[in-house]
Amino acid sequence: MDDLKRLRQRELCDRLKLNYREMAVTAKQLGLSTHAYIQQRTGWILFQELYYPPGTIIVTEDLCSSPLIVYSKLKP
Repeated sequence: MDDLKRLRQRELCDRLKLNYREMAVTAKQLGLSTHAYIQQRTGWILFQELYYPPGTIIVTEDLCSSPLIVYSKLKP
């Protein structure tokens, strides 16, 4: 999991050249949280305040636990 690229919300927006403030305003207009809107717009998966690349599979023991496995289909 250490070599898997995971990003905070602002880092993801910067990396994808998205205007963070514009994303927040649009999300609010659509009645979505910023997190939900960014996930829909980018395909990146949010887990415990970090975004993982599309295709990442997060396996948990139950809904309240930390991930047991974080796996990405993408090649580094």
